Amino acid sequence: VPERSASKTAVGVATLRAAHQILDGQPRILDDTVVVRLLGPRAAARVREHAGRFMERRANALRTHVLLRSRYAEERLQLAVGRGVVQFLALGAGLDTFAYRQPGWALGLRVYEVDHPASQKAKRERLAAASITIPDNVTFVPVDFEHETLRDRLVAHGFDFAAPTFVSCLG
Repeated sequence: VPERSASKTAVGVATLRAAHQILDGQPRILDDTVVVRLLGPRAAARVREHAGRFMERRANALRTHVLLRSRYAEERLQLAVGRGVVQFLALGAGLDTFAYRQPGWALGLRVYEVDHPASQKAKRERLAAASITIPDNVTFVPVDFEHETLRDRLVAHGFDFAAPTFVSCLG
């Protein structure tokens, strides 16, 4: 059985988020300068080089969708934290950067990033290459759904099923 590679969809979504930071004006739908660092200078150069493609109507609509769903989820998470939520479970976290640009209200959260082991390995390599620190409140939960259950992997990584939790699954 060949080893699975990291998610190409995660890179595509992150590239759309980076394009927003690089090409779109103020005010931004989502302020995410971390994603530009995470993807690296070559990706940023490609966005600039192909700016026209990113500004086409269909590409702009897709980028707006990606940004709005992230912003909406983060705003809902903030409200949930205000109501006592203490855990954030990001299913299919991909190259999402919320955990690395946490606002003050999120610092008390336990953040669980769930994704395929290959995708998490690639993300951790990108984080290291960009010198982005993994906050103490972040836990990576690698899950290969062909061989493991989410519940078992969450238990193995200290997830508290009794604690109030916000679950996000974007995409």
